[in-house]
Amino acid sequence: MSQSTSFSNDPMAWFRARQRQVLIVGGSILGIGLVGGFLWWSQIRKEAFASNELEKARNTAESPGGMGTAAGMLQQIIERYKGTDAAQEAVLTLAQVRMVNGQHQLAATALQEFIAAGPRAKFAAPAHGLLAAADEGLGRWGDAAENYMAAFRGADLDVLKAQYLVHAARTYELAGEHEKGLEQLRLVVKDYSKTPLAVEATIRLAEMTKGAEPRAHAGS
Repeated sequence: MSQSTSFSNDPMAWFRARQRQVLIVGGSILGIGLVGGFLWWSQIRKEAFASNELEKARNTAESPGGMGTAAGMLQQIIERYKGTDAAQEAVLTLAQVRMVNGQHQLAATALQEFIAAGPRAKFAAPAHGLLAAADEGLGRWGDAAENYMAAFRGADLDVLKAQYLVHAARTYELAGEHEKGLEQLRLVVKDYSKTPLAVEATIRLAEMTKGAEPRAHAGS
């Protein structure tokens, strides 16, 4: 009977028999780790550069006569740093700049495309809120109300939810949907009574119902 080496008697035998395969697999894993680390670090640097450029653009927008220059800077950030948080913030900031300049349709179109592309969750609510404001600038009250409602559903703070509901109520009223407007104000008073917007909602309810709904909630 041959005296072949048993792997149970010689733990290194398996490694020696498959040394080449082990080295290939080990090298591949190391390579994947290095590539992953490089990509991660590159993304971190990209985010940092984009955030820095965004801050510069915002400062430019706030300077006298800087809106036009800031718009160009923001557009460059959106194109150059696609995939970063700063690039998504730049879309929202550019929409604000355009609305300040009276370019509501341009802002609305860009925001619609941004929302359709599926922004990160934290940018969805403000995007809908800005789109609603652009719709208001265009006199599209019904669309504005629906976008305020979308912003309400996506917001994560009670004060923001209440603010969007108050805006939705106002634009529903302008769109001729009186009952929907009342519904949103009642929701603020009922579910967001601890926010400052509850007082405003209560007062508006009294005004819109000609005093039929009690104003006592204003002190609660």
